[in-house]
Amino acid sequence: MLTRRQFTKNLFALSALSSVPLLSSCEKTGALRIGIHPWVGYESLYLAEESGELPNKVKLVKTQGNAENLALLSTGEIDGGTFTVDEVLLARSQGIPLVIVMLFDISAGADQVLTKTGGPIKAGNTVAYEPSAVGTLLFYLALERQGLTPKDVFGVRLAPSYQLNSWLGGELDAAITYEPHASKLKAAGAKEWINSRQFPDTITDTLAVRADRLPQFELTLRELIKTHFKIIEAMRINPDNYLYRIASHQEITYNQAKQGLAGIILPSILRNYELLAERSGFRTRIAEINILMTEEKLIPQADNLENLILTDYLPVPAGA
Repeated sequence: MLTRRQFTKNLFALSALSSVPLLSSCEKTGALRIGIHPWVGYESLYLAEESGELPNKVKLVKTQGNAENLALLSTGEIDGGTFTVDEVLLARSQGIPLVIVMLFDISAGADQVLTKTGGPIKAGNTVAYEPSAVGTLLFYLALERQGLTPKDVFGVRLAPSYQLNSWLGGELDAAITYEPHASKLKAAGAKEWINSRQFPDTITDTLAVRADRLPQFELTLRELIKTHFKIIEAMRINPDNYLYRIASHQEITYNQAKQGLAGIILPSILRNYELLAERSGFRTRIAEINILMTEEKLIPQADNLENLILTDYLPVPAGA
């Protein structure tokens, strides 16, 4: 499945374990352990492993979702992983010194706001949205677009995987969701109003690593990131070859894989530098997510955002 963002609030119980990294045999032998789960935006790493291009000292620890990634991170069983920004902030609130070192992808249509008519959300509507910081942010942005506030509608915190049943039961007027769940809702009669293209740089998937592991894995991390960019360039040149392989990995159809890739942007090396720059729109979105997570009590207090992003491990852009 393409599921990537999981509700993380229930992981606060793990915070007591977060400050005690465990030394496994992988760490002793110098393997950089990266937690990863099925999502089309992370396919570069799966493809690199399949083709033998993954750096020798990288071990992909495959999970079913980011909730599991966060759990493994808290017990020291992985050194980093694939996370959305809100999950990075959650981990940091638990004492895990995560640092964003690269952006995998940006949602550009994969996240959608669906309504019964395809028209805008109206006052009094019942609106389902994912119970996460990113889901809440999209909920607020969609309402803001119509001059509404959360008090003007009935907001329902409901994971995308559960929205279809509520839609079929006539309980919802609108749903904020993402692929492949969006396609299922459309098949049930929902129509797209807007999507994440209207909110650029808002939903991003990152590669984040513990700051206290960076010195140990400096060369390996550089190799891993370089491999990612090599693979996505090959995907750009010969997409069909990779789409069939992605479909096989994800256990989906070729068309679903194509649709999934069409809904995201895979930023280049140069675009990574631009997005991660000090005064970028991406940084502004992080600040907004940080405030929302605090207000929604997803984290006990706002992150100071210091040492959150490090571009030192990105390759030098061509022509620089």
